[in-house]
Amino acid sequence: MAVITCMDSRIDPLRDLGLARGDAMILRNAGAQASDDVERSLRFAHENLGVIEVWLLGHSDCVAHGGIDDAAIGELRRGATRLRSVLPGVTVRVLFLDFARGAAVPVER
Repeated sequence: MAVITCMDSRIDPLRDLGLARGDAMILRNAGAQASDDVERSLRFAHENLGVIEVWLLGHSDCVAHGGIDDAAIGELRRGATRLRSVLPGVTVRVLFLDFARGAAVPVER
């Protein structure tokens, strides 16, 4: 499994997602965007390391999206669509970490 998340230091992807060390490869960038470099890393992980599931994790009050939660969620949806199209056979799960609630919740398509 791989997790793509924001570089925001408030996020601890293992703790926040209930994972343990070694459960997932963690990729971070501003705004948890499915950028070209993220796609390249995921392609490598899929083809060489057997990654078949990706969790895309955004968060509330993300500065990379102007602090607008709907903008962050929209970018997650766009990223999921991109990853699904370029990495056939990989399952993409989209989650949104709401700091006020202290929980990551699924994002509907």
